[in-house]
Amino acid sequence: MYRLTDQELIRELEKRFEENRQKTEALQDLTEQLKDVNEKLSRSESLKSHFLSNIRNEINNPLTAILGWAANLMGDKKCDRSRVVEAAGMIHEEAFSLDFQLRTIFAAAEIEAGAAYPHIVRIDIDKLLWRVIDLFMPTAEKKRISVVCRTEYPEDENNIEKSFFYTDGEKLHLVIAHLLSNGLEFSEEGSTISIDVCIANGELRFCIEDEGKGIDPHNQERIFDRFVQLDEGITKRHKGHGLGLSLVRDAVDLLDGTIDIASSPGSGSVFTVTLPEHRPANDDEIVAIASNEEIF
Repeated sequence: MYRLTDQELIRELEKRFEENRQKTEALQDLTEQLKDVNEKLSRSESLKSHFLSNIRNEINNPLTAILGWAANLMGDKKCDRSRVVEAAGMIHEEAFSLDFQLRTIFAAAEIEAGAAYPHIVRIDIDKLLWRVIDLFMPTAEKKRISVVCRTEYPEDENNIEKSFFYTDGEKLHLVIAHLLSNGLEFSEEGSTISIDVCIANGELRFCIEDEGKGIDPHNQERIFDRFVQLDEGITKRHKGHGLGLSLVRDAVDLLDGTIDIASSPGSGSVFTVTLPEHRPANDDEIVAIASNEEIF
């Protein structure tokens, strides 16, 4: 039977101690990772619970208002025109809000399920842009917010501007609508929102600038996280459910684009989206102009 020398025994013990030390460190690392995963899961569950509570209010409030104004109309035996016009306006405003919230939830569910794919068509960007702006003009007028739009499109041989671009019209509509809605929500009364749109070098770029309270640099990435709102709790002043900007980022990613934000507290925010053009492989052209019935 072979006997280990003292030196061999020491080396063997050192080797086993080192193996045990490495295993202990690996176990500690795994424990820390599990703790981190558990904290993220707990935070995710908390965010989702808060979201469900919040979305209930976002849906119930306009629905209750619609039912209330409709009941007032049915009870108005005199059919006073001014009262009818006022009620119709309120019902339209609340119905638009409810429709916007529901479509946002449906779009988020589609993306979450991995069922969202780009559908590239030839879009008249100018008409799509103004249709989106028109949808939100009642909100802007109510807050006395001016919406200024500047466009720059390439010209053809007859010096006529061409605002056509190959992209996904529905997702582009979603992006512009949510950025404009976000700007209107966080802008003060009497302020201005500027929209600059440019098509050049095979890219579509648009900037939406507001004069709101701005966003701290350390929160500028968080605002794109799903279910996250900076304005929370019993002091919450703004509507929303934390889905809008996350949907914007997801839609931009699906179109291989980029979104950037420039903001600081007290100086407003500028969201800049850049999208590459996706021309179809064949020469077939589908002209699609987003309408109120098709999108939002």
